[in-house]
Amino acid sequence: MSLAYEELASHALEQLGATTALSKLDHIAQQAAAEAWSYSHFLGRLLEPELAERRRRVIETNLRFAGLPYLKRIEDFDFAFQPSVDKVLVEELATGRFLADGRNVILLGPPGVGKTHLAISLGILTAELGHRLFFLSAMELARLLAAAFTQNRLPHAMKMLTQPKLLIIDEVGYLGLDPTAAALLFQVI
Repeated sequence: MSLAYEELASHALEQLGATTALSKLDHIAQQAAAEAWSYSHFLGRLLEPELAERRRRVIETNLRFAGLPYLKRIEDFDFAFQPSVDKVLVEELATGRFLADGRNVILLGPPGVGKTHLAISLGILTAELGHRLFFLSAMELARLLAAAFTQNRLPHAMKMLTQPKLLIIDEVGYLGLDPTAAALLFQVI
């Protein structure tokens, strides 16, 4: 690349906020010249790390704002310890198709069988697919909705809860709800 084009490329990458590509421009341009890459090969190799870094930041941001109490993956789930959990069904959920189809997933069972672990795992998968998610307990949700209702901010709260691609409501069965709280909770669902 001539000096004028190098400066233009550097300036353009800087203006686009493509800092990862900018940091690799010289190295990749030298490699492209030495190995006589096509223009499209050069561009692809230059943008590949930029796209990977942007994807990493999206996942990191999605997880930071999700409210997950801890990070657990499906691979960490002990199906041998919980043989009642349908591994094939969990693997199907791990494809993320339920997100694309807009289907609800209800994990039912007694305490200690791994419902929260699996829900968090599906949340991590959602973040890795580039989608936003939000995790909270049913008690937190009831408190949030009650406060929003009394402050006349219910539409805002509903929007906040329904914008993420995945809303995980944990510990639903442990909560005794008054009729108003129950109606608000099921309005979200």
